Amino acid sequence: MHAIAFSRVLLIGLAMVGSVAAHTAALSPARSLDWATIQATGGMKSGSVFRRGDARILPVEYDVHGLRAITRKPTVIHSAPDVCRWHGKREGSRILLLATARLTRETNEFPVRYELELPPLEPGIYEILYDDKSAEYPRIGSVEIRADEVD
Repeated sequence: MHAIAFSRVLLIGLAMVGSVAAHTAALSPARSLDWATIQATGGMKSGSVFRRGDARILPVEYDVHGLRAITRKPTVIHSAPDVCRWHGKREGSRILLLATARLTRETNEFPVRYELELPPLEPGIYEILYDDKSAEYPRIGSVEIRADEVD
């Protein structure tokens, strides 16, 4: 009888700890991922810009969990269910990308391909850089907007 009572207390205790951890994870603020983290989790790359309706879309590949190699073999694996968001901004002829991640309670989706909607761009060649000043804005690629593609 004591073993049964002990088991119940232990299970209730674990359930409470799990509940607190899940609640805390849901409240986790987004954090910017530095270039070292991007590289450690398998790197990233951008694809060719394409149109969807009036929008120009820049595809980006990145695995926040480090389970897949994108440009290099991952050296770190994150087991927590992170949700990754991409942010972009234009500075002259540069497009700066930044990934943020936060913990979430649960997710069944672990995307590797993300699609960023670009702002209106004039014709020209744009360098795509990762927005990490301490890593000297690593180059990811470039994209050319031709005159016949401008709105």
